[in-house]
Amino acid sequence: MLLKLNPKLVKDIDPVPGPDWLKPLLDGARSGKPLHQSVGEIAASLGFTSFTYGLTTAAHLRNEERFYCWTTAPPAWIAEYDRESYIEIDPRILHGWTDLTPLIWDRRLARGNRRTEFFLDRAATYGIGSGVNVFLRDASRARIMVGLSSAERELTPARIEEIAQRLGDFQLLGTMFHSVYGRDFVEGGLTALHRGVALSAREIQCLDLAARGQTSRDIAFKLGITERTVNFHFSNILTKLGAMNRPEAIARAAARGLLHD
Repeated sequence: MLLKLNPKLVKDIDPVPGPDWLKPLLDGARSGKPLHQSVGEIAASLGFTSFTYGLTTAAHLRNEERFYCWTTAPPAWIAEYDRESYIEIDPRILHGWTDLTPLIWDRRLARGNRRTEFFLDRAATYGIGSGVNVFLRDASRARIMVGLSSAERELTPARIEEIAQRLGDFQLLGTMFHSVYGRDFVEGGLTALHRGVALSAREIQCLDLAARGQTSRDIAFKLGITERTVNFHFSNILTKLGAMNRPEAIARAAARGLLHD
């Protein structure tokens, strides 16, 4: 799931000079210009229509992980992504879990996998047909993903080469965005805005199994997903229910009648 946040400028930072194409972000940081507008200008200058920044504290927290996201993608897509648990089949996320190399993608990323084809088809209905994703780590070892996307579903060789030539720029954009806006997400203790949102069917399924004493490994085996994905679901469950741990989440879900007898 992508958990939406309202990024704030890190108060003690004075953005360093950067290339002209990055000026909307740096100028916006100094002037307080709306972030959507600043990032939109940069995305357009690079030939894209939407921008996504994601952060996981997977390597930072001792208990359940926390995931945060800021994006200019349509809110309806973010809601569907959560409701349908697309985290399980999103090929960009699956790439980033194990590989920090940049990913240039379009519909061909599915490589005949029907579930991935379905996901990419759904994304395309919201104008997310192709793009590039870069993956970073910060000093706390948090994982960061930055993506730019456009409606074009199949990239031409010339466009792929153009994107490849600017991979360093995409890395710089991700680094600057994280430094100027995202650096204090974890330390600031920001509350994810999806608290109180209804649990997805998959999240209820995970809670049902946990209530029967199943571990993340057990649940992963039974549902045919990875243990990390199970932990991702539980991080969302805890935040949505406002619970501190799994037993409390189970109790709250049971009190609401969400679990099976």
